Amino acid sequence: HPFADNSSFNFGFMERIRRPSINRLNPFVDRSNPDFVSTGNPNLKPVVLNNVEMGYNSPGGKKLSFFVAMDYTFFKDLELPVVIFDPATQITTTTYENNAKGGGIGFNFNLNYSPVKFYNVSLKGNLLQFLVNGTGNVASQHMDMFTGRATLSNGFKLDNGWSANLNIDYQSRQPQSLQGVNNAFFRSSLSINKELVKNKLYISGAVNNPFTKFRNAVTTTTGTDYYQVNDSQVYFRYVSFNLNYNFGKLQSDIKKNRKGINNDDVGGGSL
Repeated sequence: HPFADNSSFNFGFMERIRRPSINRLNPFVDRSNPDFVSTGNPNLKPVVLNNVEMGYNSPGGKKLSFFVAMDYTFFKDLELPVVIFDPATQITTTTYENNAKGGGIGFNFNLNYSPVKFYNVSLKGNLLQFLVNGTGNVASQHMDMFTGRATLSNGFKLDNGWSANLNIDYQSRQPQSLQGVNNAFFRSSLSINKELVKNKLYISGAVNNPFTKFRNAVTTTTGTDYYQVNDSQVYFRYVSFNLNYNFGKLQSDIKKNRKGINNDDVGGGSL
C-alpha cells in the first residue's frame, strides 16, 4: 500500500517447495573413514515452506532511506542431517531424515545514508529466532537459537574516476541441523576502482580479509551420549584484480529463451 509521502507498507504470503539435493538422496555409503560413516537417504520427501512477511519502505530522500520487515516461516518434515553414535562399535554415522518441524521469526533491515556527495554508508542484516523441534531419531532434540548477520558497507567516490569500497561483515553462529552448529566469524574487504576511459575501461583491485590469513570453520555436534567437534582450517585472505572494457551498443534488448530450469528450491548447507 503506497502512501502520499512515497513510503509504502507491504504484506505478503509465500508458499514454496524445497526438495533435497542429490547429495542428500545418494544412498552410497562412504566408509573412507571407518570411524565416521556417511550416507544419503533416497526416501527423503520434498518439503513445503510457508512464509508470512510485512515490511515498511521509508519515503526515501537525498540522504537517508531505510527498509524494515518482519516475517514468520513455518514448516514440517524438513530434511536435516542426523548424526548417530554407536557406543558399542564407536562408529559415528551421518545421514538425512525428514525430522524437523517448527519455524522461525525473522527481522530484516536495510539502511542507506549519504551525508555528502562523495560518501555513502549502508547497514543491512537480519536477525532470526529458530523454534524447531525434532521428530523420529532426534525427537528429543529441539532448537531455540538466536542468530544474525550484518554487513556494513562504505563507498567513496573520489575525483578523476577513482572510487573505493570498505565492507565489514559479521555472521553469528548458524545451525547446521538440530544437533550441529557452525561457529561465528567476521569478514572484511577493501577494493579500489579506477575509470581509465569514461564509460569504457575500468581497472580494480581488492584484498579480502587482510588481517586474517586462515579461518577455522568449526562445527559442533551434540547428542544424548556424545560430543563431536569438526575443526577445518581454510584460506581466508586473498587478493584479486579485474580489468573491464565495455564496447559496442545494442540496438535492442536481447530476447532470452523463456524455457529453462532454475534449481533454487534445492536444500543444502546450513538450516
